[in-house]
Amino acid sequence: MDENKVISLAKNTNVKPGEPVDTPPSKRDNNGGGGNMNDKYVTHKEFNKAMGNIDKHFNNMNLQFEKINTKLEKQKSDIVFAILTITGAGVGFLSLLIAIIALLK
Repeated sequence: MDENKVISLAKNTNVKPGEPVDTPPSKRDNNGGGGNMNDKYVTHKEFNKAMGNIDKHFNNMNLQFEKINTKLEKQKSDIVFAILTITGAGVGFLSLLIAIIALLK
């Protein structure tokens, strides 16, 4: 471990747990990018990369929604088929009952 990169907790004894660490504006704005750039702005390359990642997530969500819609459409057609089958069987059974009752009279 590089000792130069380790931050000693003894230096921050005035900071209590749960309190934010106050950093000077020069640390927050990070003017190390040159010119007027700071952390409040991004480059086109960074923006396009972030937007590409967001697009990937939305494309994945769209695929998931399509899978769900396909399953729902299949279930809907299965339910319609089941209802028609039960109705047809019921009509056939009633027709048989009526024929039996007519023969017994």
